[in-house]
Amino acid sequence: MPNLRAVILTALRVEFEAVRAFLTNSHEVQHPAGNIYEQGVFTANGRTWEVGIAEVGMGDSVAALETERVISVFDPQVILFVGVAGGIKDVRIGDVVAATKVHNYEYGKAKAEFEARTELGLSSYALIERAKAEARSHDQRWLKRLSMQPESMPEVRVGAIAAGEKVIASTQSSVYQFLRRQYSDALAVEMEGYGFLKAAHANAHRASAIVVRGISDLIDSKNDALNQPPEDVRQVTASNHASAFAFQILANFEPNVGFLGNQAPIYQVAAQVWDELFAYFTDADVSIIAPLCRQVFEQALTSEKVAFAYPELAQVETVQGLKQIVTRADDLSLAVTFVGRAIEEFKHPSKGVGVPPGLQTWYAQHRPAEPEPSQVDKSPGYLLVTLEPKDDENTVAIRAEFDDGAGSMTTDLLPPDAQCSLDAPDEALSKYLSVAVGKAKGVKTIEFFLSWRHFDQPVHEWKIKAGLGKPKELKQFRNTLVRSLDRLTIKNYSEEWLKGLRDKLTRLQTCRNEDLLTLSHPVTELDCDVLAKDLPEGCDTLILKLLTVLPEDHDDLEQLLGTVLWSGIPLWFWSYGPPADTTKLLEQIDHLLRAVNLKDSATLAEVIRKERSRLPDLGLLCDCPHRLPVLVDWKNGRLRPPAA
Repeated sequence: MPNLRAVILTALRVEFEAVRAFLTNSHEVQHPAGNIYEQGVFTANGRTWEVGIAEVGMGDSVAALETERVISVFDPQVILFVGVAGGIKDVRIGDVVAATKVHNYEYGKAKAEFEARTELGLSSYALIERAKAEARSHDQRWLKRLSMQPESMPEVRVGAIAAGEKVIASTQSSVYQFLRRQYSDALAVEMEGYGFLKAAHANAHRASAIVVRGISDLIDSKNDALNQPPEDVRQVTASNHASAFAFQILANFEPNVGFLGNQAPIYQVAAQVWDELFAYFTDADVSIIAPLCRQVFEQALTSEKVAFAYPELAQVETVQGLKQIVTRADDLSLAVTFVGRAIEEFKHPSKGVGVPPGLQTWYAQHRPAEPEPSQVDKSPGYLLVTLEPKDDENTVAIRAEFDDGAGSMTTDLLPPDAQCSLDAPDEALSKYLSVAVGKAKGVKTIEFFLSWRHFDQPVHEWKIKAGLGKPKELKQFRNTLVRSLDRLTIKNYSEEWLKGLRDKLTRLQTCRNEDLLTLSHPVTELDCDVLAKDLPEGCDTLILKLLTVLPEDHDDLEQLLGTVLWSGIPLWFWSYGPPADTTKLLEQIDHLLRAVNLKDSATLAEVIRKERSRLPDLGLLCDCPHRLPVLVDWKNGRLRPPAA
């Protein structure tokens, strides 16, 4: 069975060291925010617990914050706060208190006399019951976990504790008198238990929680008796006792216990689903499928969280080991995604293995049905902006037309002599775009027809004025994409290219999600000569994923655009700036490539606009044989001026 998972928090170093002494194979792990934890193994009664431990410091607020953080990182089934406390009543130094509840004695209303209000954190019922069972056992098995047997046998109490931000050192203090008066059931007092339990309660569906304290001080000053050791020794003793009892609880605790006795962990995905899936694989396949599984997990959960929650995924070598990890994750959608990628990987000729028999059927059975495509507005409102290079390559004639989506085209949006520079781009471009958008009511998507010379222009960053205020970048409120002007203006080829586009676009829009990967061509290192060989005229590739910036050399850029044109590729991604991580960029593009997003170019452009915060430099060409600008005399290779 998969290893069980627990986390133990402590406030002080002496408490942390006492807990760590019960673990083997302890190693350091680091949270992305800087926290340094340790994680080790505790084995008892034939079961193995992976236990994370943290020293979080003193105070309820700190405990609450750190509890939330460790739960999100380690995803434990059980979480405990273990440490020392001051005894209030019915306890001796060295005794252990397992909290049923923790009162927040600071909570109330400050009148002439402080008026307490009930506010408490509750330990989990199943852990309380386990603590009671251990406390009343005849042989007191928890004592056997101590490295040194105490002279005076400590006792375990299961009851209430009080917590607040004050250190109480005297029975004469007003705080002590307040506690005895308002919280007479409290056996001990400490500083972190309330915040810990409140944070753990917010994650109650994931982790059972309890506070376990060893008594290191007595508020009635009996600490100072001649037979009592000094404070540092008492803290060591109390920490050891609390830790021993906490691990005794873990040794016998079943994270999922019902009224009918011990039950298996409750998973959303039936065990037979995983049995069937992993029966298709052999240990020889693990070197192929484990990295894909890890890739999918990291994409969904982040690499840091996967490293903490599924550390064994980095070195799994058997099908059974991978099955345990996927079972523990209990997420069918993640499994379906990784299986889809595995199928494509097995199909690759370099693997030489082929898709395992039956795997494709499993995938087809469990992948979710394609959702209905989200409906674009009945009249999407396409603004077609054509930028024709002049003798000065960075100066362009600008034409703008509005296609209302119902077959009507408006062409008199800009004056016949409109032109601008793309050097900056300058204010003239912003002015003309603002005028065009203002006249064409209902613009949803702007399609820019660019020459190959200008594909390095990030059109989504061009600005227009919308109402009052300063001009805004288009990505903030308009969908944008690029189309190829050269496909329309190179004489004698435009009709042939448009026919090829029509056929390829039909194939693209009828693809299933799993087919899109096989019809894509990713490029991480651009060599224009190699790419021209990989994408010959009439090739089957429908999507080019260029995971680099465009070439700075104009000859190379012209060759690249020529390759895209001659291959007839309708959909092309590239990066306007050097990507920090090409693997992550590829994953993000693959996430966009869903059949439901490819039914219409406006839909894909809108999806990308909404993802711009994560994909600020993504370029998109989405060409089609539809919505051809009236102002492009494409059969004769030139632009028409708008009607006077």
